Amino acid sequence: MTGPLQRSLKTRVTLFSLVIFALSLWALAYSASKMLRTDMEQLLGDQQLSTVALVAANIDQELKERLSALERVAGDFDEKELKSPATLQGILERRPILPLLFNAGCYVTDAAGTTTASIPVEARRIGINFMFRNHVAAALGEGKSATSMVTIGKALGVPVFSLAVPIHDVKGKVIGSLVGVINLSSDNFLDRITSNPYGRSGGFVLVSRQQRLIVTGTDKSRIMEALPPAGVNPKLDRVLAGYEGSVILRNPKGVDVLASVKNIPVADWYVAGQLPTAEAFAPIHDMQQRMLLVTILLTLIAGGLTWWMLRQQLAPIAAAAAALDARPGHGLVPEPLPMTRQDEIGQLIGSFNSLLDALRRTVKDLGETQRIAHVGSWHLGLATHQVVWTEELYKMYGFDPSLPVPPFTEHMKLFTPESWERLSSALARTRETGVPYTLELETVRKDGSKGWVWMQGEAEVDSAGKTVGLWGAAQDITERKRAEEDTRLAEARFRVIIDVSPIPFALNDSALNITYLNSAFTQAFGYDLKDIPTVEAWWPRAYPDEMYRQEVAKEWLLRLDVAKRDAKPFEPMEVKIRCKDGRERTVLATATPLLSSFEDLHIVTLYDITERKQTESLLQEQLDELHRWQKAMLGRESRVISIKQEVNELLARSGQPPRYADQLPADRVPEAGQTPARPGGGNA
Repeated sequence: MTGPLQRSLKTRVTLFSLVIFALSLWALAYSASKMLRTDMEQLLGDQQLSTVALVAANIDQELKERLSALERVAGDFDEKELKSPATLQGILERRPILPLLFNAGCYVTDAAGTTTASIPVEARRIGINFMFRNHVAAALGEGKSATSMVTIGKALGVPVFSLAVPIHDVKGKVIGSLVGVINLSSDNFLDRITSNPYGRSGGFVLVSRQQRLIVTGTDKSRIMEALPPAGVNPKLDRVLAGYEGSVILRNPKGVDVLASVKNIPVADWYVAGQLPTAEAFAPIHDMQQRMLLVTILLTLIAGGLTWWMLRQQLAPIAAAAAALDARPGHGLVPEPLPMTRQDEIGQLIGSFNSLLDALRRTVKDLGETQRIAHVGSWHLGLATHQVVWTEELYKMYGFDPSLPVPPFTEHMKLFTPESWERLSSALARTRETGVPYTLELETVRKDGSKGWVWMQGEAEVDSAGKTVGLWGAAQDITERKRAEEDTRLAEARFRVIIDVSPIPFALNDSALNITYLNSAFTQAFGYDLKDIPTVEAWWPRAYPDEMYRQEVAKEWLLRLDVAKRDAKPFEPMEVKIRCKDGRERTVLATATPLLSSFEDLHIVTLYDITERKQTESLLQEQLDELHRWQKAMLGRESRVISIKQEVNELLARSGQPPRYADQLPADRVPEAGQTPARPGGGNA
């Protein structure tokens, strides 16, 4: 039935209308029968209670008359007669009223409770002590009339109950008791009152509250039947507690009855009239049966009319559904549906056509978006293995969008073996567990060229949580993968260049972790990444002197801030670094960002200038030494020149030619073949 309900609106509306109609009728019938039952329960209860009240009044009157008769007889006894059993026996036998009122006879006891006279004699009560009976004990001990409990008679051996009255002497002292006995197993006054049935299957019961025992009733088999103990039947407990009125309860036989209760105060009994509810409410049951037949008939009529009416009214919707079934090919939105009415259905079709227009625009926008982003989507129905692709996915694999999607069994040809194995495993896992997957797969297009796609898939589940399909999206990442490969190759070349470079390099990330040290760094300073994994570990090793380390750190941060702020290259700074073996090397340190900022990955270059500094120091020492020699030589030459001039002057004074011509003035130097002039002028 689930299939037709899901496929047919007419079926659903018809069934729902019938259900509503039937529920309404049944609600009406239920409420009517409920009110009728309540009214009948009240009416029958009142009628039954009035009958039970008459029965209770008769029983109460009969008991009072018997107690009154016993009291009159007991008042005629004197103390002397009580002492003579023969006299008492004769008095009892001469009282014909007693056998008429008490079908099991009467007996007289002395003050100790022992029987001294009894009728009939065959009962053999004489000599039996009845002080253990509650009514005898009450008559002798309290001096008041009492009704006994229902029990098996000690002398008769049958169910009996007794009425006892005290016998007084002239001073009012209790000197004995007179007891009348009723045999419940034989015809008695209670039978004449309770033996008549009530209705066809109802009747009366007379119950002793104190004993929770049935005294007698219309059904004689229930004489001395014990009632359930307290707590088993709360409604019965309420009646036994003294309730008077009508109530529906379940009797000890398990039958629901309408019971009316009236108390009998003289014996602490109550009489109950019982009528089974099946009989009491039979008219209501008959009415419900007739209403059921009428409801079924009206339901069938209403169902047929509703079906016919819905078929006529929903004809435009059926036509619209037929038009939708003849929908165009893949990727196209159906044309607007025909409108034949202007009623609510026509408005619905018009609104649907508006949605189709919006859907058409959305599909167009989605297609453009997928085209620009190179993203396509797909869906796989697990029951039919039918696959649906969007237009961009066709282009991604190199297929014609106007053609059907290749069968799922041929999709393995669209991927390399390794990628298809990964995709198959992911699809199986998602189908079984519902866990989504994300993969990068290498594809093989229809023309044989290869590419890459990023694919994400999820499970489609029904309302019961069962996986019924798989769907997902795919993006062409061929260009990105090529760029990543180029980047990887460039990075590899970069690392090779850095690694073979004779200049020490270190890479720091934004978290101040040292991520790379080239071979020149380790060879120059002896440290590897295990020794200095972070910049924090580098500082105390490279600059063990705390004062110098603070100076270097301060200057480094200052130059780094200037480079960040002014977007200028980091100004190299000369520092002295302590190597792992304890040696000290002088380097020019600089930092260069590899990305857009020093906050990201940057490379630290430590150009070793130790040898150059040593060479410069040696050259400076040699230069200083030359300066000193130059200065010494210049002083010595001046003294030589002065001596030469003095020699020339001495020779001139002695009339000899000068020995050192290079020390003569230019105008006094003789030409070739001439004799040098003497000092002081004149010719020689």
